[in-house]
Amino acid sequence: MNIKNIFSLYVFLCFTCTSLTQVETGHVKIKDGTLHYRIYGKGKPLLFMNGGPGFSSKGYEMVAKQLENNRQVILFDPRGTGNSSLYDNNSLTINIRKMVDDIEKLRIHLNIEKLDIMGHSFGGVYAMYYAAKYPERINKIVCTATLGPNKKRFDDIPKFKEVADSLLLPREKEFKAELKNTKGDERYRTQLAIRARNYVHRKENIPFAIDWFYTQADFTRGVYRLVYKSIRNRGIKKKLKKFEQPVLIIYPEHDFILKKASLTLHGTLPNSKWVSIPNCGHFLWKEEPQKTKDIILEFLDD
Repeated sequence: MNIKNIFSLYVFLCFTCTSLTQVETGHVKIKDGTLHYRIYGKGKPLLFMNGGPGFSSKGYEMVAKQLENNRQVILFDPRGTGNSSLYDNNSLTINIRKMVDDIEKLRIHLNIEKLDIMGHSFGGVYAMYYAAKYPERINKIVCTATLGPNKKRFDDIPKFKEVADSLLLPREKEFKAELKNTKGDERYRTQLAIRARNYVHRKENIPFAIDWFYTQADFTRGVYRLVYKSIRNRGIKKKLKKFEQPVLIIYPEHDFILKKASLTLHGTLPNSKWVSIPNCGHFLWKEEPQKTKDIILEFLDD
């Protein structure tokens, strides 16, 4: 091997070694089971609450990697999903109240005095429930593409329009044809893949959205049903009106969630800032990654 090849190999190995993501994993004991978490990067901790309900954190690694050079990003699998475990899955073990207490257990386990939280989609709803019960344990909150905790606002998610077969991508047509042969969670995952185009604004990102739902996302429909049924207003708006910590609400201009949902949340929180990002849909981390990152870091570091 000549000097030039040796040097090239050295550069490649150095680049590979420095670009590997260092991930710390662990479990924390919770009532009814254990909660699995992963920590990316170094710096001030940022707890990421992923979308759902019913999704594990598996498909959200890209978010952690985009922020890991600036923050220590904590991903976790909500109870009943991913690598988190429960002794039994029922309405007594899977509900929003127990999920809120899980975050407090995780905070104590990680020895974090006050949390910076980022909640995406349902993760923003989840974050608001935690803020209502444990306001003194929060430093700042970022909500992206979310609708707030008021169950009435779930009506602000319109039904997705049926797309003509002639406009479907070949993979979408394949999934549509497969529907009649699938059952249970697999059938619902196939349906999510067919509807994936509604999560992005730009046509070139539709293949990414399809792949995310079908190969990256980890979804359990039973958890979705149990958590959704457990969501109740029960004075939460009144509590959030007294929440004084800073909250940043980011709305993608082409989100399927109607704008009035995030504006309602903005109007509820006394110390909130509302920002919209053009030219992107629900998956703003794919369509406007740098702009999203800059806005979030500016808010958190201010």
